[in-house]
Amino acid sequence: MHQEPDIIAHHGFASYFLTVAQVVDDVRRMGIRVAARGSGAGSLVNHLLGIAHADPVEHGLLMERFLSKRRLVLPDIDVDVESARRLEVYRAIIDRFGSERVATVSMPETYRVRHAIRDVGAALSMDPADIDRVAKSFPHIRARDARAALDELPELRQLAEEREKYGKLWELVEALDALPRGIAMHPCGVLLSDASLLSRTPVMPTSGEGFPMSQFDKDDVEDLGLLKLDVLGVRMQSAMAHAVAEVERVAGERIDLDALDFERGEGDPETYRLIRSAETLGCFQIESPGLLYCLSHCRFLARRKLHGGAHRLLGCRVLRSQPGLPCSRRRRGSEAAGRRTRESTRERCAGRHADRVVDAPRNGSVDQSVLPS
Repeated sequence: MHQEPDIIAHHGFASYFLTVAQVVDDVRRMGIRVAARGSGAGSLVNHLLGIAHADPVEHGLLMERFLSKRRLVLPDIDVDVESARRLEVYRAIIDRFGSERVATVSMPETYRVRHAIRDVGAALSMDPADIDRVAKSFPHIRARDARAALDELPELRQLAEEREKYGKLWELVEALDALPRGIAMHPCGVLLSDASLLSRTPVMPTSGEGFPMSQFDKDDVEDLGLLKLDVLGVRMQSAMAHAVAEVERVAGERIDLDALDFERGEGDPETYRLIRSAETLGCFQIESPGLLYCLSHCRFLARRKLHGGAHRLLGCRVLRSQPGLPCSRRRRGSEAAGRRTRESTRERCAGRHADRVVDAPRNGSVDQSVLPS
């Protein structure tokens, strides 16, 4: 407990942690599900501030992957919220700190098939109604796949019969693929600063919601030393909130998911059996084809208690269906496992991140003068 505050004070990150804690508290008070993800879960300070739910002491998590004296960059705290209510969270952050201190991050918007058809059609002086009909016929795909889609998709069969009518339209549309068209709001980045934010970055309103949006992308704002908070909209959080609301509507019982303890006693054997069966489509982090294969072939996931199985799930997450990884080879007994102490693991984590800072000097430490007070 003494080591973490010492490191935070050494880097001057105290206001950053308090700012994130304030945002998380505001989101919870709105009745929106929120959780911290990533290496920040290994921080005891995050846990005590209410940012992360898991107790890193109880689970033996390493803090050095998240924060160390040798790592100079601002640590990332990813905050997962309900995807259906992400914009509400943005509004709450702006209301809390003020529009002169908050801005969303932008990202390059590149041409896809619909935008490319509209712009090329306008340049060729095509009839606007015809442009609209052709553009809406296509699904949301890459511009370079326009002619391939005409050949393969049944819903475009009628349009394919007219393809010669449009001359060079298709060739020009495909030539625009992935070229920048403008800037759009980044799906998760939010800038927090003091009243000097508007003098540090050009800001424009987003289309639709009218949020203040920096015209710098995520790499630019890191170079400027601005504080960027990642607020990610996760569909699984929305699904969990919907499930809780439906249980309350049908059974009249309000379930507090954060208060459930799956790691005591028998845990939740039925849920764990379902995970072992690899029927996890729609489950965040464990739904990719590689992980479905991994879940179905990890025979060591047979324990019923989640406190034992959770570590196996973490191993499965690390494996990423790559049998050549050392942890997989050692699990099968084809490679001897080296002995590593907890202290050597801490040193290795801290050293790896320190090397990353040296190799990437553009990721300098955050400018302390712009942290919200």
